[in-house]
Amino acid sequence: MTVRLKTLLLTLTVLFFSQWSSGQPLERYRQLKDTTYISKNLGYNKHIQITVPLEYQEDLKQNFPLIILFDIQNKRQYQYLLKSIDYLTANEQMPSAVIVGVEAGAGNKRYKETQLKISDTSCLGDNNEDYIFKELIPMMRGNFKAGQFTMLIGHSRYGFLTTYLLAKHFEELNAVISISPFMQQPQIDLTKLLTVQLGNADLKHTVYYRYAMGNDYPDDYKKLTTALKSPDFHPKRFDADGWWFPNADHNTTPALTITRALYEVFAYWHSCQIRYNSESNTSVSTIDDLKPQVADHYGASLNFSIGILNGKGNAFYNKGDYANAILAWQQLVAQYPNFLLGYLHIAKCQKELKQPTTQTMNAFKSNLPGSSIFTAEQKAGLLKEAEEFSLGKD
Repeated sequence: MTVRLKTLLLTLTVLFFSQWSSGQPLERYRQLKDTTYISKNLGYNKHIQITVPLEYQEDLKQNFPLIILFDIQNKRQYQYLLKSIDYLTANEQMPSAVIVGVEAGAGNKRYKETQLKISDTSCLGDNNEDYIFKELIPMMRGNFKAGQFTMLIGHSRYGFLTTYLLAKHFEELNAVISISPFMQQPQIDLTKLLTVQLGNADLKHTVYYRYAMGNDYPDDYKKLTTALKSPDFHPKRFDADGWWFPNADHNTTPALTITRALYEVFAYWHSCQIRYNSESNTSVSTIDDLKPQVADHYGASLNFSIGILNGKGNAFYNKGDYANAILAWQQLVAQYPNFLLGYLHIAKCQKELKQPTTQTMNAFKSNLPGSSIFTAEQKAGLLKEAEEFSLGKD
């Protein structure tokens, strides 16, 4: 491999993780769509923002976990939650996800959207439930590559609603993070509803529930925690935990909650990645055993990250095990055909083994134009080096 190619590969690897950090609000994500449309169930305009990972492309075969973030009108809170997801994704601690931010209606619509008719007949909480499950989620799955894994994140009034939705839709959800939720409204006690519904559930996969309160609802926190930790409440595959921050104000709890909650939801996924990428794992085929375990745990497929898959190839390459390095990088480009460096990695291993590289370089060139990961300038540099590599120049 030429010195220039070595330098380019190193530079592009760094750029992959940093190109969006300069002049961009996020490192591993980009905003795909900012739009407003009329909800059939609510009867008025809903403003949403769709944020996707850098590797997102419409022609990719794979889907991504779906995360729904409520209250994008609260810009400080929304940006902190979004950047927390970005930070954990960039550090391979959680999988890349498709994120949809949902703005609450203006004026008193936020109250109406999160208040159930059983408490106030003039309110639209039940309509909002239908909007989320009959409009928003199907739209994200049908048009924006959202997979079956679905997480809701809500604060305050939307903390209340997301907890309610968990009790009603635990078979359709994988994780709910409810921050500073109040647990009681007229005619409804969420602690009772949640424990009754989940207590009788036969869960087919692990369902995560994380909640936190500060100095806003300490009594609700104590009542909910006591109920969930009761020896009489022990549903299988329901993973619930909460935290109380006694001196934290209402608007502080999202920042205190989000990273730990996300970490715990995706800790099992991360542990499987680590098992695959560990030095003790000398078999590329281990991934074929781990993927079904992840799917069984979460009830949905969650792909390993580019960084982990690329790292496994590098580990084999550095040991001179070019055959296994090829297999590892082939797994990478099978999931992420737009990660163009994977093809160059494969080609250099094939060259070491005196194998033909034509098919690999053709795949590189066919995926070059549409790759969402690299800039036009980077693509031009990659193409030049690939052509020189194919010619065998030093």
